[in-house]
Amino acid sequence: MEYMFGFGFMLLLLLVLLVFIFDRNRELGEAKVFLDKKSECLKFSALLNSLTTAGDGAEAHTSTPYFVTIFNTSLINVREIANISSENLSAKPGSDVTCTFTGISPYYQFTGPVTLRNVQDRITISNETA
Repeated sequence: MEYMFGFGFMLLLLLVLLVFIFDRNRELGEAKVFLDKKSECLKFSALLNSLTTAGDGAEAHTSTPYFVTIFNTSLINVREIANISSENLSAKPGSDVTCTFTGISPYYQFTGPVTLRNVQDRITISNETA
């Protein structure tokens, strides 16, 4: 009888530990997704700042697996493509990542390979197609 009680208690401890481990892994996965999107946002912020500083004729080629929106208010928004539907472009709350850049740019939305150019001190962005 005492062995069964001891075995049950050990099994209960193991289950509590497993729940804690699975919850921690879920949190780490969410943090990784956030950091990946933040990194992508900062990549475009740095590219836009570099192109603005470099002046007329500067050009950069890059690619993104995310849906990126550059607002004309020096704000960049990054979200996962899976969060976008044809009738509603808003993602679930908290899933977007934003950052800022120095400079002025027209409104752009893109994903995939893109070319960023400084043409007469104005930033232009075009999607590259294969």
